[in-house]
Amino acid sequence: MSLNKANFKAIAVSGVFLILFICSFSVKSLTAVERTFEELVALADYVIIGQVTRITSVKQPDSQKIYSYVTFSDLEIIKGDYDDDEYIVKHRGGIVDNMGEMFPGMPEFEQNQRYIIFVRDNFHDLFPIVGIHQGIQKIEWDSEQNTDVVVPIEGETMNDINSNPNLSARSRSAATSLDTQKQKMPLHQYVQRIRTLLEQSENGP
Repeated sequence: MSLNKANFKAIAVSGVFLILFICSFSVKSLTAVERTFEELVALADYVIIGQVTRITSVKQPDSQKIYSYVTFSDLEIIKGDYDDDEYIVKHRGGIVDNMGEMFPGMPEFEQNQRYIIFVRDNFHDLFPIVGIHQGIQKIEWDSEQNTDVVVPIEGETMNDINSNPNLSARSRSAATSLDTQKQKMPLHQYVQRIRTLLEQSENGP
């Protein structure tokens, strides 16, 4: 197919815009260490229930790094000492004007959604949630159970776990332990399970 000058110019201009668009985004990888439920509770500085009321992204003036600040309100503190009405999670990545920074594998918080989160090294870590996806659970109303339930944002089913021969013993243990979260566990049972682990930790073996 032949190209006249007009078509070539249009393609060239489109290519420039495409390159500029791609270059405006920085994409980095993010990997998570598999955690058992017991490890999620033990490693977390805070375990918090809250609703996302504000998400703000800011670019550092002295670099190209972008940070997002996720504000949680209507708090219930399950682990940790915290007295304020709001809690802010700071993590890398976000979009500011025409610039963006993305980390494949990093969960995205949703405005107005309620979560239970397992926080560690907030304001210091790239993504301060234990186990990345494992440490974030949505809270939703289940009309069949007539109560709030805990719903994972990502994960395998028990059938996936049992049928995968390549899982190590630790990976299988972590996946099996967390599978209870995939059954839409009532929130009060989920919280009680956390409190039981905390009590056992305080009382010792």
